[in-house]
Amino acid sequence: MRNSSALPPRSRILIVRLSSIGDVLHTTTVVHNLRRLAPDAEITWLASPPASTLLETNPDIDRLLVFDRRPIDEAGAHLRLRTCWRELKKARALLAPYTFDIALDLQGLFLTGLLTRLSKAPRRIGIHERHEGNPLFMTEMAPDIPDPHKIRRYYTALCDLRKGNGAQSIVDKLELLMEKANVSTNDRPVISAAKQKAALTGDPAAAIELPDGTIITGKTSSLLGAVSAMLLNALKVLGGIDDSVNLMSPEIIEPIQHLKTAHLGNHNPRLHLDEMLIALTICATHDPNAETAMQQLEKLRGCEAHSSVILSEVDENTFKKLGVNVTCEPQYQTKKLFHK
Repeated sequence: MRNSSALPPRSRILIVRLSSIGDVLHTTTVVHNLRRLAPDAEITWLASPPASTLLETNPDIDRLLVFDRRPIDEAGAHLRLRTCWRELKKARALLAPYTFDIALDLQGLFLTGLLTRLSKAPRRIGIHERHEGNPLFMTEMAPDIPDPHKIRRYYTALCDLRKGNGAQSIVDKLELLMEKANVSTNDRPVISAAKQKAALTGDPAAAIELPDGTIITGKTSSLLGAVSAMLLNALKVLGGIDDSVNLMSPEIIEPIQHLKTAHLGNHNPRLHLDEMLIALTICATHDPNAETAMQQLEKLRGCEAHSSVILSEVDENTFKKLGVNVTCEPQYQTKKLFHK
């Protein structure tokens, strides 16, 4: 699965990730990137309630198969083998009408490995974080790659601690987990890129990794905050727009800044992410380049980003709505006593 040449045209792919809700949501990013890699593939997801309800309207999958794992979990806990066999027959009947070229077990359990085997896919790929017995059902195992989710959790804990909402014990625990998994912050390239940009400019900076691995940075200016500049630069690259093209003229931005500072009591005139996107939308009504930039927003979903300072709640929420996985260094841009 390393490149598009590893996938035959119109591949029939089965995703096996039964639960839990949080992990299923995290896996949607993987499937979204898989859809980008193979837009003509037929993707089926095998999931269990209640997590399966989250996938009913997911645009990246063509078919949702629902297998309730709860009866077999309960039967297994009490060694009721006949019940386990009956539930597995249900799973086999559920999978039988479909043919799969590849099955991806993204959970790594004995049960999910067995279900993957029941799919009869000739190529069955497991993950490195597997449990006992799971590799027995796989034809190959995915390489052990750094998990950005662990690093994001670590930075969230650091920022919570800086905000007064966390605990040092949580940070210490996550550091031990990362060390055990041989994961470090260096495994997430946007972190070093943002910190290097901030060191070069002497001001807050940010970086984002695009789907093809390209790292785009942004710096603080008199008009835009660092993350706003970063996002605008990313949209230019994704849209094939030359870096010298000015997507938003000062004539558009300056009235917004005046409104913020003169009438809304905001001391920071720079545009937040949502304000920048609104300004870009206005420009897109008469500028084809701005319109092209706006059309790239969906491509940001699932991208990794990092800021050299703690973001405002407004910017954090905008990133969530865009589907960007953003983290921050545990430090504020200013030394005010209170921060919003």
